[in-house]
Amino acid sequence: MHLKRCLLPLLFLLLALLACGPCRLSGPQVTLPCQPTISQAAAESLREKLQPIIEEKGPAAFTIQATSDEVSSFLALMLKEHPGESPVVNPRICFTPGRVHVAGHFTNILPFDFEGVVVAAPHLEGGQLKIELIRASAGSVLLPDVLLHALSNTINETLAESEIGIQFTAIEVGEGQIIISGHR
Repeated sequence: MHLKRCLLPLLFLLLALLACGPCRLSGPQVTLPCQPTISQAAAESLREKLQPIIEEKGPAAFTIQATSDEVSSFLALMLKEHPGESPVVNPRICFTPGRVHVAGHFTNILPFDFEGVVVAAPHLEGGQLKIELIRASAGSVLLPDVLLHALSNTINETLAESEIGIQFTAIEVGEGQIIISGHR
């Protein structure tokens, strides 16, 4: 596949930069525009919002509103229930207008672990969720735009191929929250 041939040299370049450059791959956690509070109550709040959508049979419309605290807490709970299934440890999600910030400790992606952050802009095209990676860093090294574009394409191809059976009608990312509407 053409995309894989393009990504491989970029990943080797990134590895060379990380190996030779004066970067900190561990140390202080990355900075987010908000500091989500992780709690069992917030995780359960999101689980309760998702449960009716998961359990309903047949076509159904839905709207989900979730906060940065709820999503971060829910992910932390899921990772605790399913250890080792995700390449990210201690994920933190922060919503700002039009942007989703994801930070955490990444493992099993590169030959070493690192603190990282990804900033994405979700949007809809024809009822399909699309993700545009705006910025990403591994430690203190920013990933180049060409790699962000290639990774965005890979994410969107994967989303298009997934058979989740959901048609999205709206997605709004605001300060501290996300609202998603759709039907299945």
